[in-house]
Amino acid sequence: MAEFKEIAADAPPAQKLLNWVDNRFPLTKLYNEHLAEYYAPKNFNFWYFFGSLALLVLVIQIVTGIFLVMHYKPDAALAPRPSSSWSICTCSVVCFTVATASHGNWSGSSAVRSSCA
Repeated sequence: MAEFKEIAADAPPAQKLLNWVDNRFPLTKLYNEHLAEYYAPKNFNFWYFFGSLALLVLVIQIVTGIFLVMHYKPDAALAPRPSSSWSICTCSVVCFTVATASHGNWSGSSAVRSSCA
């Protein structure tokens, strides 16, 4: 059976809440074992972060690859056409609008507007 810890009546509310959680779930014990008192080697430095960054990039590639497999259409007739004008907003004050000609062909004209609508 689990052992309940008693706490002083004049303890701060945060300590009372933590004690209440610890009596029902070993939150502090898990935190100490796996995060706070976890052994790290002496040669642990910032180069070790690249392993976790490589894992993050791999996960992003897998997730975006799944979405690409679900939504990719290999036929040009089925692919979505661009709209008549695309807005590229660099900030809330200045917008660059690249106008397109009819039939979806790109033209070289661009206009600068003072507000993004």
